Amino acid sequence: MNKTVLITGASGTVARAAGKHLCEEGFRVIGTSRSVSDDNPSYTDTFRLDLLKDDDIEDLEEVLKEVDAVFHLAWNTAEENFDTHKAWKGNLEMYK
Repeated sequence: MNKTVLITGASGTVARAAGKHLCEEGFRVIGTSRSVSDDNPSYTDTFRLDLLKDDDIEDLEEVLKEVDAVFHLAWNTAEENFDTHKAWKGNLEMYK
């Protein structure tokens, strides 16, 4: 049985490269992003999720039930989010 990997930030350059590599190695790869396309060849499945929205976090929790590993590559690049401590705190709290 293939292992399932979730990659957040799936529309990003690093995430697409990681997804493509993992697919080629035989993993089932789920990509999530605010803007990922449904036909992205770097992933087995994709979901449009915004990790800053409560409703989408509930959807993410459902997806995580079938996942063996997570590559958290999402990053909110809005200028006001470049307070490093605040950004890391948000990233860590998301998985509590």
